[in-house]
Amino acid sequence: MIEEIRAYKEQLVKFKEYISVLKKYYIWIINNKAKIESIVNIDKQRVLLDQIHGFYINLDFRIENLSEAEQNIDQIKDNLEGESISTQYNNYLNKELLSINWSNYHLVNEYNHGNFNIFVETHRLEQQLSQNEYQFLDVLGSIFHQGKNYEHELIGKIASIKVFDQIRTIENNIVIIGPNGSGKSTFARSLNGKLSGTISIISAQHLLVYKNPSQIIVGRNMQEDVREFQKSLKLGSDENLVSLVTKDLENLLIALYEEKAERADKYYDQAEVRKKSILDQTIEIWESLITHRKLIHSSRYSIHVETYDNIQYEFNSLSDGEKAVFYFIGHVLLAEKDSYILIDEPENHLHLSICIKLWNILESKRSDCKFIYITHDLDFAISRNDKALIWNKDYKAPFSWDFSIIKEDEYIPERLLLEIMGSRRDVLFCEGDDRNSLDYKIYSRIFDDYNVIPVLGHENVVNYCKSFNANQHVGRLKAFGIIDGDSWSEEQCESFKSDNIFVLPFNEIENAICQKVFLEAIINETVGEPDKVNEFEEGLFKYAEKEKFRISTEYANNRINNHLKHNLLKERKDVAGLKREVLAILSEQIIDSYYNEMLKKIEDDIENKNFESMIVYLNGKKAISNGLGNKLIPRFEEVFIRLMDNRDSFKALVIEELRDKHF
Repeated sequence: MIEEIRAYKEQLVKFKEYISVLKKYYIWIINNKAKIESIVNIDKQRVLLDQIHGFYINLDFRIENLSEAEQNIDQIKDNLEGESISTQYNNYLNKELLSINWSNYHLVNEYNHGNFNIFVETHRLEQQLSQNEYQFLDVLGSIFHQGKNYEHELIGKIASIKVFDQIRTIENNIVIIGPNGSGKSTFARSLNGKLSGTISIISAQHLLVYKNPSQIIVGRNMQEDVREFQKSLKLGSDENLVSLVTKDLENLLIALYEEKAERADKYYDQAEVRKKSILDQTIEIWESLITHRKLIHSSRYSIHVETYDNIQYEFNSLSDGEKAVFYFIGHVLLAEKDSYILIDEPENHLHLSICIKLWNILESKRSDCKFIYITHDLDFAISRNDKALIWNKDYKAPFSWDFSIIKEDEYIPERLLLEIMGSRRDVLFCEGDDRNSLDYKIYSRIFDDYNVIPVLGHENVVNYCKSFNANQHVGRLKAFGIIDGDSWSEEQCESFKSDNIFVLPFNEIENAICQKVFLEAIINETVGEPDKVNEFEEGLFKYAEKEKFRISTEYANNRINNHLKHNLLKERKDVAGLKREVLAILSEQIIDSYYNEMLKKIEDDIENKNFESMIVYLNGKKAISNGLGNKLIPRFEEVFIRLMDNRDSFKALVIEELRDKHF
């Protein structure tokens, strides 16, 4: 390994030398435009003015890229110092660096660089050009003609190596996920067409069409052709894109046919023991996933489908999903040993359950390889077992890749964490079972700048909010929380606020929407009966009188639970002191005091007809908003939400009374 690393460093030094020479040419060219044009006018056959003018487009930016390539070469070299590297990364560097044919870059070799220096110095001294110096115009013309190709190849190589250098220490398979616009597709495209190393790219762009071949080219190695296709550029701007993509499945099948024939020949010649061909393995895996059909390899270059009712039809008649399964299996099994396999949109055309099973099997079959998935599907991302989850913040070709490795969070489920980060908005956790809950419907409308997420009870709100804000990998996003009043003490409310968690000054959201100001507004907006508001008030007092003993007991229960669950016990050193503190909280006197506190409050408010006080704390939930509310107006909660959506004045009132006054 030491010798190999030394060889890699030597090649990187060579890269830097050639890139530095190319940059030197460019800097002289950009600083001597008028001089170059005057030289060209002497001999218009050597360099065309149109070539010169086209070459100057974005030349400043291209020089910056060359400088950045030099810096990245140094960093890659430094990272190789005394560090063991994975088998995949070693094999990748072996092919990516040691296979370079430097004669392809003769314009920046030592000989032409020397002539360039003499050429520049002669012009600086305003001396007459010698024959050799004059002939350097041919080289200059070639730079105008081929320089961009040199850039694309040399910078592309270094940019690709930089990508793998950044993830070289990750031992697991990798899942790359991020919000739309973060450059995930650009990342995949930037690697396509720039690789010679052991990496296979299975693009999201594939048109799965197959026809039995009418002719086979003798001596053509289709397996190598398929592997080259896996590295090839497959962009929408390619003139031969349709040809590339439509031939993909056909070439894959021919490669599988030929590999099977090679196996048979070697077994027949006793050159190796009998081994299952990749085609047979592909069919076997496919049939384990698509259980109602069989694939029949009926002749050397032919395959068809057969149902278990013995009905036959062409391979091309399979659904896109069924063909995608075959396509993925074949490409992965054909990938080079100990390589990287990068899959753009592994979920493409596939039902999630099939998709998960498929990639589980392929990871097991190709445990020698490292899989890199680029996906939009959160459920697929979290389904990977042995994975490093990379959050792609931003990728701008060729060198700028901003990402972070998402660590498992003790409290927040992976899927929820990814959903939050994908929204690119600060998050507001609230209580509620799902997005059909009243909490979510209200808060998502009055805090519409936030990504509002219901997470069941208040404990999840508290834990998720604290954990998210402590997570160093979520960038600049912040989390906030709102929990129901639920009998919290002032001390507890202040403690929550320090963690961005706010306590609703009502027992529950159902209480909050039944304030008198809202009841009257709803009657006005719906042309309802004003007397119904008085009936609602009287109904609340009757409900309180009937339920006051239960409500007072629940209040005492909540006060004790809140104290114990949220670790407001103060004693930390003396166990005897801790016992005394707990017994004091659970003492008969304390329980009685909580109970009597609430009972007295209810009875006083009933006697004084204090509706505005009672609606804040009364524990009634659906008995209030649905029971009494539906008597005020049918489907009270739905009408409330509809008015928020359709009446700007009503929504403004809700924002003023709920958000602006209390949060």
